[in-house]
Amino acid sequence: MGSKGITEEVKKQAGEIVKRFNKNEITNPNIYYQIRYVDGTI
Repeated sequence: MGSKGITEEVKKQAGEIVKRFNKNEITNPNIYYQIRYVDGTI
């Protein structure tokens, strides 16, 4: 049975969470977390 993968809505929510984390927790603008998915999409 194949997997459904990550929905676009979940990717969008994850992106917002990571964006907030990068802004609020990491003070150096040259250092940040970036989401990477198994299929290579960002």
